[in-house]
Amino acid sequence: MIGAQSRHTPASPVATPLDLAQDPQLIARGFLREVEHPDFGRMLFPVGAIASLRGTQPDLAPRLGQHDEEVFCGEFGVPRDQLAKLKQSGVVV
Repeated sequence: MIGAQSRHTPASPVATPLDLAQDPQLIARGFLREVEHPDFGRMLFPVGAIASLRGTQPDLAPRLGQHDEEVFCGEFGVPRDQLAKLKQSGVVV
């Protein structure tokens, strides 16, 4: 069987997301860092190339409803008691 190298064809193994999440090289180079997640506890999280070079901690995505009060009451002017009613009725999570 003739391999890719003898045919001058670039080839490499394909990594699954689980392979990447456990890759010792990515961990050693700081591309994956341990963070505290409010729902899942301590976990490895990809920080990206720029953040890893700067040494900054990644920001997690906002949780569902995390900024409701800031957006509805602050930006849209909805009174807080009305927001509470909307949440109770299931209109707002």
